[in-house]
Amino acid sequence: MLTVFGFFVAWIRWRRSELRRDEVLRWADECIEALQTLLLISLLKGPPLTEEKLDEIRLKIIFDTSTLIERGRLFFKNEVINDFGSEKPAAYRGYRPRILDHLVLAHQISRYWPDESEDDIKSRSKLAEQCLKNFVSLVQKEVGRDRAASEEAIKGGDGVNLSMEMRNLQRVRNT
Repeated sequence: MLTVFGFFVAWIRWRRSELRRDEVLRWADECIEALQTLLLISLLKGPPLTEEKLDEIRLKIIFDTSTLIERGRLFFKNEVINDFGSEKPAAYRGYRPRILDHLVLAHQISRYWPDESEDDIKSRSKLAEQCLKNFVSLVQKEVGRDRAASEEAIKGGDGVNLSMEMRNLQRVRNT
């Protein structure tokens, strides 16, 4: 009887961790969408994106990142060290988790959108890229699989080069 009870308790713990993982994964998917969109609009200029369309997308990112930051607080609690933020409500005391910092920076980029100079545009784009890559790296540690379901999926790729692939297609067509 004790063995059955132990098995049941272990199963409940495992199930809770799986449910949390699934919830974090859904949240992370939305975060990646917002971060990737920010990077793309930061890099793209001109047709087919008008300034009005860019502003519309950027405004959506402002709202999305703000909401995603707050939702992320449900999964990742602040680290309370000394009395930092002790006057704030419980969810805001201490230091924000690093995983949320990338969303905060993306929110600030989309909100203040520096583009006065070519250097500002390059810096903005580089920061947006860093936010995305650092976030994906952290979230992969949080919800990524330890191993892939298929051996084929985890094999190293050959790398891709559009020009070379186009030439290969041309050679095949010409033969």
